[in-house]
Amino acid sequence: MAAVSQMTEQRQKSRGFRVDGGPVFNAVVGTCLQCVGPALRRLLRTGAHSKPKERVAQLKKNKKWKLLHVPVRNYLTSVTQLVVRLHDESIVRRVLRHIDELLPFFSSNPKASKDLFKHLVQLWSTGKDSIRLPAFMTLLKFLKMNGDEWLLPAIKKMYVGYVTNSKVTTPASWPTISFMASSLVEIMSIKPEITYQQAFVYIRQMAIHVRNATNQKNKETQTKVYNWPFMHCIYLWSKLLADVYPNQVLGALVHPLVQVVASAIKVNPVRKYYPLMFHCVRALNMISAKTDIFVPTIPLMLTALVSSDLNKKPKATSFKPFDFMCMLKFSESQLLESNYRTGVADQVHELLVEHIRTQCHHIGYPELVVMLAVQLRLFLKECKVAEIARKFKQLLGVIEQQATFVSQRRRAAQIKFTDTAAVSVWEKELQTAEDSPFLKFYVAWKKARVAAQESLVAALDGRVTGKEDAPEAHDEDDDEDDVEAGQDLDETDFWAEAEAAAPVDGGQKEHPLGGDAVDDDESEDVNDAGDQVEVMGNLSDDEDEDK
Repeated sequence: MAAVSQMTEQRQKSRGFRVDGGPVFNAVVGTCLQCVGPALRRLLRTGAHSKPKERVAQLKKNKKWKLLHVPVRNYLTSVTQLVVRLHDESIVRRVLRHIDELLPFFSSNPKASKDLFKHLVQLWSTGKDSIRLPAFMTLLKFLKMNGDEWLLPAIKKMYVGYVTNSKVTTPASWPTISFMASSLVEIMSIKPEITYQQAFVYIRQMAIHVRNATNQKNKETQTKVYNWPFMHCIYLWSKLLADVYPNQVLGALVHPLVQVVASAIKVNPVRKYYPLMFHCVRALNMISAKTDIFVPTIPLMLTALVSSDLNKKPKATSFKPFDFMCMLKFSESQLLESNYRTGVADQVHELLVEHIRTQCHHIGYPELVVMLAVQLRLFLKECKVAEIARKFKQLLGVIEQQATFVSQRRRAAQIKFTDTAAVSVWEKELQTAEDSPFLKFYVAWKKARVAAQESLVAALDGRVTGKEDAPEAHDEDDDEDDVEAGQDLDETDFWAEAEAAAPVDGGQKEHPLGGDAVDDDESEDVNDAGDQVEVMGNLSDDEDEDK
């Protein structure tokens, strides 16, 4: 505690201890990290190999705990203050490992638990990439050890942190955002009954934004839907519902979320916003693939394919391909580039392949693709771009071969469509059939797609900006800008951190969030959660989105 107070310049003179100099500081902190955990377990007789919850129960029954819980609580508070004041990544990871072995003692101290929870969420949401994972693992273990007490606050705070981090989306920041989404889904999967309360409120708030944008048709309402935080929230909820399926509690939210995503596409369905539509369709395909629920995305893709003026001769030549994963809209100049038509065709082709992959084993597949085959033939008759025509002609051939294959297997099986159990067994067998024409095509296409993505990354290397160099917010955004988008301690480690560290206020800074008005009969919790999700709109108010 004296060592930590040295960092915060709060001398505890009443205790009579003082830590001066780097070597003494390092020795004190290093000894604590190495010896305090085993010493407390031995003194309080809590087994190192017993389960965390059993150790908490043993502590509460131990008579010595009543005498030691105050100094132990002070030590735990000092450790949590230490971890947020250090900047060296290797030292922070070592302190987190020390906190991990002290979690039973944290769980027996409500005040220490509150401080630890706040600092772990802060490290997960604002720390460096190498710190986020160990902080999340410690937080996950802490939440599982403490039951439902901290789960709801964790979901609320982590959700706000996720939305805030998704404001700036670049090739460099995308892995961090994906990690935060995956870790948040892991937290939400602990207790679906608790998650449902917040998921319902957040998805409902997204629906309110979409409704307002659809009815009012102005720049302010549209920017609350057509922005990166909203898009990443769609990905988050799609991933959650897909991963926990067939959970009956959260499964009830699949239909509302699909309706929100489909309605978001229709807010302003013009060529300029095709990249956003591709993101939405990708999320719908994710839901369909994991839940085995049919989501009709073919009409959306065919609309983009037919109305993109692919035969129109481009007015500008571009050499770098578009990175659609980091785009939400085209600029006016990009609509005239040569890469526009090839990029749109590639995206439509990819999403059609992914969608058909989720449906090609179903017993009704031949009837499903009838209109798709007709529309593709009409498109091929009018398409004058040889490269695009060749690609879709191959896809049409594979679609028809698969339809013939399914029809033959269906006739040979002689099963009744009303016998749902027999149909389900037949579809599972067809799903892994090695002689399926579309599955053979999909495997080869997937390999070529991975190679193409690697080439895309190489081509965009000159444009990728490091995440730490990316701006936190944009004062003005024009259409062009939318696309740019366990080590040993040495003698000086801790002391250098103590000299450099500035006092920390002890928690993640809250963001000023305001929200749309909701019905007067909604509960206070619903209003609070609705206000938190409103950060999606506030973060994007400064973007220059054309109606």
